[in-house]
Amino acid sequence: QLHPVGHRSPHRDAMKIKVLQRTEQEYVAGSGERTKYFRNPDPQLHPFERSREYQRALIATKMEKMFAKPFVKALDGHLDSVKCMAMARRPGTPLVSGACDGELRLWNLQRLTCDCVVPRAHSGFVRDVTVGMNGDRVLSCGDDKTVKMWSLDEQTTQIAPDPLAVYHCSSISNTVDHHWTRNLFVTTGDTVDVWDYLRSSPLSSFEWGCERVISSRFNPAEPALIAATAVDRSIGFFDFRADTP
Repeated sequence: QLHPVGHRSPHRDAMKIKVLQRTEQEYVAGSGERTKYFRNPDPQLHPFERSREYQRALIATKMEKMFAKPFVKALDGHLDSVKCMAMARRPGTPLVSGACDGELRLWNLQRLTCDCVVPRAHSGFVRDVTVGMNGDRVLSCGDDKTVKMWSLDEQTTQIAPDPLAVYHCSSISNTVDHHWTRNLFVTTGDTVDVWDYLRSSPLSSFEWGCERVISSRFNPAEPALIAATAVDRSIGFFDFRADTP
């Protein structure tokens, strides 16, 4: 809008101009200095300050626990990848590990050392290991379609170089698990087989139409119940007192 010369606009007196001026030394860090940040402490501009500070403190605590160096020691010795490991179901017992080259090792967790090595326990992979209910027996299964029972001396932390018994399976066993109170163990492969120490053939053999069984475990509360999982993502429950799942 044009106004005559000498006429004064009524809006010109209400105009205000604000100028922000900063020197470069105030907000630019020099060589070797930390970058400077400016923050307005006005509480009205930060209504979620308490929640943000709580979240930051929580994340800082979690990060501190993550990097608190919980790592104790690396148990080195296996020349190939470790496939499985197991401990007895009571404190103070050693750790048993099996590798892909068929080797078994016994580790003393109090001294964090390897006390015993069985170099050729199986031909091929050691698929799984488990320790007996009393801690004096070790059972291992491998690619050679056998399950072997080893004598374990807890006092000297040694495994006998030769197995006490060898059980021949009809297929490669993926897992082996020991019963909680009896001298029985279960293996999984094409079927779920329940074995006794004193027999060379399974007491019971179960299948429910799946291609292959991945794992199985005895139930500690129900001594005759076995749970198993298969490659088709199915779950089977077996009572080895019966003939069918």
